[in-house]
Amino acid sequence: MDVSSKPYLSAALKDIHAQCEKLASKNMQNAQEGKSHFTVLPVSTAKNTHAVRATKKE
Repeated sequence: MDVSSKPYLSAALKDIHAQCEKLASKNMQNAQEGKSHFTVLPVSTAKNTHAVRATKKE
């Protein structure tokens, strides 16, 4: 390997690593947001089920 190409490869690898870190961070944030939606969903379902049952009794 030519010595002059090492700085270029090193810079390219650092750039790729930074992109991967940024993407991983974004994916973790999206996963946490998705997880919070799924914890809210059962509560909403229970409220709506209760409302439907109350309406049927009327």
